[in-house]
Amino acid sequence: DVRLEWYPSPGEIISLTGYYKKLDKPIELVHSGGSDYTFANMENAKNLGLELEIRKDFTFLSNRDWAKNLFIHANGTLLKSEVNVLSHWQWINNPETQVAERVQSRYPNQDRPLIGQSPWLLNLGVGYWGDYWGATVSYNHRGPRTNLANVNMARVEYELAPKQFDAQFYARFFKRKLEVKLNVANLLDDWTRYY
Repeated sequence: DVRLEWYPSPGEIISLTGYYKKLDKPIELVHSGGSDYTFANMENAKNLGLELEIRKDFTFLSNRDWAKNLFIHANGTLLKSEVNVLSHWQWINNPETQVAERVQSRYPNQDRPLIGQSPWLLNLGVGYWGDYWGATVSYNHRGPRTNLANVNMARVEYELAPKQFDAQFYARFFKRKLEVKLNVANLLDDWTRYY
């Protein structure tokens, strides 16, 4: 991992992170037919990613308190993921030893992103955090990802995540000793889709 960070002022950040991960024998849930689901080790996987994070207040417009308490935040990730696919475990007869062996086979042209990895993620938000009240609204979305592996590429199941729009409001009372929060989630009422 390599990370560059800059803190322009207290509470603000601009950071850029790059990372490379090689996973030896990652485990995936594989649908092997009918109602059979097994966990199987793949040969290996590689993840190469780049992430940008920004949090900035509005003091560039004014040096009043409202500008210090009002901020935007954003986080985005680009990810290239690839897993070297192996079949689920199978029993074969070894012709040399005449003994049944439990093996996995390397399947050509089956490589795909590692299960659960999206090619991109995006989080955006704006908020006001005052002493006595505040609000935050955020938007989150990510690209499709493998949900369920299969030795047949036509039967790999993918998940398309919903576009998520959430909000949170708070108010403080009795010299800030009591805080009341209201959280509202999935205002777009979008669905998760599997295909």
